[in-house]
Amino acid sequence: MATVDATCKGCGQRMRLNEAFGRKIIACSDRCAQRERRQRHRQRSRAVCICGIRFVPKRRDAKFCSAACKQKAYRRVLKDVAARLA
Repeated sequence: MATVDATCKGCGQRMRLNEAFGRKIIACSDRCAQRERRQRHRQRSRAVCICGIRFVPKRRDAKFCSAACKQKAYRRVLKDVAARLA
């Protein structure tokens, strides 16, 4: 059976695989496979804060890059509400 040289997408090390499994295996271990999935998820889930900075949210529902930006947005909402009532 022929072997195929591949690179682990989790750690970057070289792997030698049987030709039959070469297309299915992307990582050398379960740990590297999990690392690769997390990297793909982080790349997909980039968010843009109100300040214009692109950031990787730690939660799915995060909208702000920091507590300071969250506070600025809150104060902006309060200012808008006060302007409507006046």
